[in-house]
Amino acid sequence: MATYKILVGSYTDSIYTLNFAPAPSGGTPTLTLLSQVHVGHHPSWIEAHPSDRSLIFAGLEQADGQIVVLKYDKDGKGHKVDEATCPSGGADPCTLLLTENEVIVGNYSGGTVATIPISTSPPYTRPAELWTLAMPFEDGKPGRDLSRQEASHPHQTAFNPLNTTEKELLVPDLGSDKVWQLTKGSDGHWAIRGFISAETGGGPRHVAIYGACAHCGPFPCEADNNGKGNVLYVLLELTSQLAVYRFHSGLPTTHLTTLSTLEQSPAPSYMKAAEILIPKPNRSFPWCISISRIGRTHTPRATRSPFSPWKRERNIQNSWAKYARG
Repeated sequence: MATYKILVGSYTDSIYTLNFAPAPSGGTPTLTLLSQVHVGHHPSWIEAHPSDRSLIFAGLEQADGQIVVLKYDKDGKGHKVDEATCPSGGADPCTLLLTENEVIVGNYSGGTVATIPISTSPPYTRPAELWTLAMPFEDGKPGRDLSRQEASHPHQTAFNPLNTTEKELLVPDLGSDKVWQLTKGSDGHWAIRGFISAETGGGPRHVAIYGACAHCGPFPCEADNNGKGNVLYVLLELTSQLAVYRFHSGLPTTHLTTLSTLEQSPAPSYMKAAEILIPKPNRSFPWCISISRIGRTHTPRATRSPFSPWKRERNIQNSWAKYARG
């Protein structure tokens, strides 16, 4: 039976390679540590180059944010390419997005979006051409969580496939309660062209996109399986909610609904929404939105709650898993 190698970023000083072996008939699956590479402080987000999957980029969440590059072999063993290390353009880079020739970085504490030219040949990065954009922030807005929303905090950089007229970058900003919409200008750099407002104090963390049909509104359904919908899901960390928007290319985005990701309301202060994924349909969940949550308790953990939105069901199951970044 085939096994799978998994790379894991962390809030340690290493990136780990795990080997996952699915359960044979009547057996038990296994997950074992194969190797680890010491790279520096908190390599929390990792991304593979789109055309060379052996080339891995990671952000080091530290005051002098850095981008590091690793090269892996077919056995999952890697090494850090020291000469490729470069500044991230701000403090605490927490998200990376790679194109063929560019890495787009969201610096959480620095409040910036940065780009660095890259390639698949040494030295892999061109730090002399680092470019940064400081994200706007409106101070003193009532209703914000002042302990977490004292400045702009970009938390993800993701392309918007719903925009069919031009390439658009979405940047959920936990500090400003906005999802910034960026497009490239004539100078080749990203520029803010608009934003999607979230509930004040919600703290947008991550976004996901999926299709919808006329019958089911904001919810995926079995009748529309071509993935060509127009619905944007925004995960709000601070209130543990899921905000749903309809995207209209060239027109204002429409807010459709906001759902709690927890059975308990209001959300406990120690439980925050963390990640949202929309996997391919399978037998267990024909359509689902998978949401993980950070438990800020003495033992950091995450819960994962699959939604089945087209059936209007939430919290079908809750399972505890070790919080990989803690």
